[in-house]
Amino acid sequence: MGLRDYTKKIFADTMQDMMRTTPLQKIRVKDLCRNCGAERQSFYYHFKDKYDLVAWIFMQDYQTALAGENGAYGVEHAARMLRRMKEKSGFYKKAFADCSQNAVWQYIV
Repeated sequence: MGLRDYTKKIFADTMQDMMRTTPLQKIRVKDLCRNCGAERQSFYYHFKDKYDLVAWIFMQDYQTALAGENGAYGVEHAARMLRRMKEKSGFYKKAFADCSQNAVWQYIV
């Protein structure tokens, strides 16, 4: 994992930790950065906004579920992704519950 991905993972892990107790719409980038020990400029270097970060988390989970599939998208791949989402159901419920202007589902469609 390169430094760039490592930094993104720190933001992702911190966001998921924060979402255990705080709804996505109430999390501010400023607070996320403070909890990471990172500067806001670093966050905005990697992501457009917090919704972009949540979409990145989704895509990482998706790629993890797809690993070893050699590009084959089948029932087993879908089942692995759904199991992954179930494991992180608290995060995904809060992520998709947000209906603000930049809602996560708009990034994923």
